[in-house]
Amino acid sequence: MNPGLLLFEAHPLYSLPVAFLLICCVAVLAVESLELRPWRLVAFGCLLNVVILTRSAYHLCLVIPAGALIWSAARSRRRLVFVLFILASSFSAAWYAKNYSQFGFFGSSSWLGYNLWRATAIRFSSAEKAALVEEGAIDSVMAEMIDCRPQLTIAAPSQFRRFGYDSTSAVSALSRNNANNINVVAISNHYFTNSLRIINADRWHYLANVADAYRLFCGSATGFRQLAENREKMRAHAAFFADVLEGGGLAKRIGEKMNAGSLGSFHFALLPITLLGWLAWWSRGEPKSWTERRALVGRDAAAIAAWGLVLYTAVVSSALEHGENARFRFEVEALCWGLMWVLAVRLWRKLHNTGAETIPQSL
Repeated sequence: MNPGLLLFEAHPLYSLPVAFLLICCVAVLAVESLELRPWRLVAFGCLLNVVILTRSAYHLCLVIPAGALIWSAARSRRRLVFVLFILASSFSAAWYAKNYSQFGFFGSSSWLGYNLWRATAIRFSSAEKAALVEEGAIDSVMAEMIDCRPQLTIAAPSQFRRFGYDSTSAVSALSRNNANNINVVAISNHYFTNSLRIINADRWHYLANVADAYRLFCGSATGFRQLAENREKMRAHAAFFADVLEGGGLAKRIGEKMNAGSLGSFHFALLPITLLGWLAWWSRGEPKSWTERRALVGRDAAAIAAWGLVLYTAVVSSALEHGENARFRFEVEALCWGLMWVLAVRLWRKLHNTGAETIPQSL
């Protein structure tokens, strides 16, 4: 058993519920029949919107590829299914519209600037930071408030008052000196602007940070620092799972020989190989007609959904976060293993001529 199931269950955040919801999104599309019933596609759309409303990392933009999947996979009552999907998505869109109207950002979280700063401003020496200030890549506010270290601590809203971020609110929850303060939206935008300046000034540094974030993404989720206290209570179990079953020990030794630090786990290589392997599987053979491609989408709807969710999570986590990346992978870990297993079975049956084409898309 993955110790993360126990550790995250005791962690007061949404990682475990989101992992369950993502599994449900894929499971509802996994059927033995080659034709998906309309209610399954509607349920997929509803579950995806619950994920969007629960976890800010899953943005409303996901409804676009999801809508394309639903439209292509539906064989009966397509318009009704699509209208119901749009209706379900309207709840998420309404929340985003409310945030844009009241606070000026189109999303479910105002912390985008904070997260991008964490992924951008790390691994700069004091001299490099001074050079960035001199070049205008970061302004004097950031230079004074932020210490560019791997474990970045975001400054409290009260520390920005002298720079003009001093709005007040009659709502007590928006007046506290924490991440819910009324000034957080503007402060986060300040971080976002400076992050873009750094990326523009040194793109290679940012890309190196993204690569390092992907390495963290591939690490064991049980290593998440906020799980440390409970992890100590099951130290042997967590260590065996991370170092042996997930290959963390071997990945560390390989990384050290490459002078690259730990590579995280087997997922460092298996994840891109699996995603590319599915692309190769879907694109094999002669160009298919539109009817055949629609049949492929209907048959492989679960695999396509899982593939898209895993890719999206890996990209967003690596590009916009540095430090808690493995927690993102935990949320799609079951989907990762499902994609690997089903692709392996299909390839095995294809090589041994045992009817790979008739294998359902179930995960």
